[in-house]
Amino acid sequence: MTDDKLKFVQDKANDFLKRYNQEYHTSWEALALNPKISIPQCAGAMSAKWGNRFMNGDKITIDVERYVILVTCAKDQSGSSWTVDVPTTRPDRVTVHQ
Repeated sequence: MTDDKLKFVQDKANDFLKRYNQEYHTSWEALALNPKISIPQCAGAMSAKWGNRFMNGDKITIDVERYVILVTCAKDQSGSSWTVDVPTTRPDRVTVHQ
């Protein structure tokens, strides 16, 4: 069963992309989060924005720049903030460097 806290993060990313896709007539999709991620309960506002991550595969020599949605909790129960990268996909927008 998926952690409810991760569901809120996934929903925030999906809402962000839904609005973006409607506005810009695109077809970005949020991919599923790793269910092993553990995050504290968010006690403040959550926000979402574009980000990107440069990832290097372990067994392959292809570097891929991936677009992600950065979902941020302004304040959790301990007063800290945190950010989760929600991966996205859109094949015609992936840049591969060899």
